[in-house]
Amino acid sequence: MHHTQLVMSGCSNPTKKGFFVNILNTAKSILKKRFPFLSGELRNKIRCMEAVKTDWNTIELAGFPEMRDSAWFQLGSLAYEIVKETRPKVIVELGSHMGYSALVMALSLKKNDIPGKVFAIDTWKGDSHAGFYGEEVYNILQKRVKSLGLINHIELVRDTFESARKRFNAIDLLHIDGLHTYEAALGDFNCYKECLHANSLVLFHDVNTHFKEMRLLWRRMSWKYESCMVPYSHGLGIIMIK
Repeated sequence: MHHTQLVMSGCSNPTKKGFFVNILNTAKSILKKRFPFLSGELRNKIRCMEAVKTDWNTIELAGFPEMRDSAWFQLGSLAYEIVKETRPKVIVELGSHMGYSALVMALSLKKNDIPGKVFAIDTWKGDSHAGFYGEEVYNILQKRVKSLGLINHIELVRDTFESARKRFNAIDLLHIDGLHTYEAALGDFNCYKECLHANSLVLFHDVNTHFKEMRLLWRRMSWKYESCMVPYSHGLGIIMIK
């Protein structure tokens, strides 16, 4: 009887149980701050967005022939959900080319009545990875913006990334998709890093493809920040700033 009373007493001690729960929660909090990649919060959020995404939200873009070969084509519905759920006011895209990702995010702003804007920054001249091209790419993108009724939701900023930086003080969602070298992509991130705030998201495209330096950059980012990687369509790396 005495032994049974001791066991029952130990199990029913809320003070002792609460003490150990607090210790455990404190330890988890310290570990997450020291090692952000241990947190599964962002991964869970993206997983939920993946579960509800639908291509019907981006169906307007399916009829544009220049969009069908975009590496972003299969990521469009996810980008739509990211914007829908996080409701960013300022979205900055570094490297737009044909503009698929910028148009998708602008569509999400419009359809979900989000008072935000996409600033698509590019010289629209091309680079050694995307290839070099003439005015036709920029001109077609301008027409798409107008035909989709997105003039109030997207601004095409024809400038270099570094020069355009002075336009921004705070960025809620940053998409980095310029020259795919380690030095260039990291430089783009560092250039705009001061504009990011707690809970800002940063998207890195092409982190799961033949661009070895982008894979290396993603390994560094995914260890330093709370992160999630979508493996298909050349890989989309997502980090959350804390």
